[in-house]
Amino acid sequence: MLRHQKNWVSNWSIGNTLSIVASDDILDDLVDLSLDPNQGRAREMIVEAWGPIRRSRSIKTLAQCLKDEQVAGHAVVALSIIRSVEALGLLEPFLHHPKPWIREAARAPEKGSINRFVD
Repeated sequence: MLRHQKNWVSNWSIGNTLSIVASDDILDDLVDLSLDPNQGRAREMIVEAWGPIRRSRSIKTLAQCLKDEQVAGHAVVALSIIRSVEALGLLEPFLHHPKPWIREAARAPEKGSINRFVD
C-alpha cells in the first residue's frame, strides 16, 4: 500500500510540475496525458493547466475531461479560469454537483468578466 501511495504522490507531483511549466511547445503532449485514464490521478493538475493556457483547444480537451469522473472537477476549475462564453456553458451542469468544491469552482466565473482566447 505504501509503495502504491508513494507512486501516486510522485505521479501527481509530475503532473503538477507539468501544469506549472505548460507552454505551447507541449500542448500535444498535454492533450494526450489529459485524456489518458492510464495516467491516473497525475492527470488532475495537468487538466487544471489548461485554464491558464487559454487556447481554443483547451475547451475541446476540457469538454472531454468533463465526461471523466476522475478529472471532471479539475476540468471545471480550468474552465472557470478560462471564463469564455463556451466555457461558461460547459460549467452549468456542475452548478449542482454533489461535491462542494466542484460547485464552488463552477460558480467562480459569476464573479468575473468573460475572457477571450489568445489564438
